[in-house]
Amino acid sequence: MGELDGEVMRVVGEYQLVLPDGAALPARVTVVGRGPVLHLITAERWYQLSLDAAPAR
Repeated sequence: MGELDGEVMRVVGEYQLVLPDGAALPARVTVVGRGPVLHLITAERWYQLSLDAAPAR
């Protein structure tokens, strides 16, 4: 995860994404960020993750 600092992105945390049950993401997943929300789209489901909910590091 990063924050924009002028024209530079500064890394503020690294996380491993997993499915709600803790399983690894499938091999084919599309990830799109819109504002503070990540959208993860698999062949069967569409997940949304609010970056506001990410634990502080």
